[in-house]
Amino acid sequence: MAIPKRNADPKNVAAGARTFLVTSSTANRRRILQSDRSARLFIRVLYDYRVQGKFRLHEFVVMANHFHILITVDSGTTIERAVQLVKGGFSFRAGREFGMKPP
Repeated sequence: MAIPKRNADPKNVAAGARTFLVTSSTANRRRILQSDRSARLFIRVLYDYRVQGKFRLHEFVVMANHFHILITVDSGTTIERAVQLVKGGFSFRAGREFGMKPP
């Protein structure tokens, strides 16, 4: 079976805004989002990037070891970059605010 080609290069994107349902797990499926403190920080990260205009956030669900987000990105942003911002932003802020270390 052939590996599907990714069309994330902005010059290949025909549409302007694109909406995605993203599901992603925490590292090693650890239950780091189970505590209210961590879940609230994750939600703050989502809201902060929404306010900055990185993406439009429609809906989200935060579970103990994964999350679901429904977001729209414009033609200048890839979905991969938006997810990188969310996960990397949470990781950075969790390390700074809670002293969490990556696995």
